[in-house]
This record gives sequence, C-alpha cells and structure tokens, in this order.
Amino acid sequence: MECYSGVFVSMMSTLLASKKTVVATIALKGKNFISEVKNLPGVELWELTRKNRNFMPDKVISWIRKTIPRIS
Repeated sequence: MECYSGVFVSMMSTLLASKKTVVATIALKGKNFISEVKNLPGVELWELTRKNRNFMPDKVISWIRKTIPRIS
C-alpha cells in the first residue's frame, strides 16, 4: 500500500541510495518499486517461512552485529 505513495517511494529511494544500513521488510511479489528495491546492489533477501520464523530473529540480529560492528 505504501508503494502507491509518491512521498514514501521518494523518501525510501533517498534512504536506500545513502550509505546507511537498512533493515526492512518487503513484499514477496510486486512490480515497480518493489522489484527495483530487490535488485539494488548489496541487497540481501531472506524469505520468512513457517520453518525458519523461530530462528530468523537471531539471524537478523547476528547479521546486524556483523554488518554494523559498533552494535553489540
């Protein structure tokens, strides 16, 4: 729904073009902005499933700690 907002897309595009690390969720399927974001260089995608949902929070935290070393 947010992807229909020009303001949202513009602000997210600015954020994603910056050197900041971003942790976000994105729709599994989608065109335009969604597919553009998924194809940006450096993007890592993890699919959340019933099988992995219990250990995914630890995976995300570990990734953040590895990616942003000052967070412990």
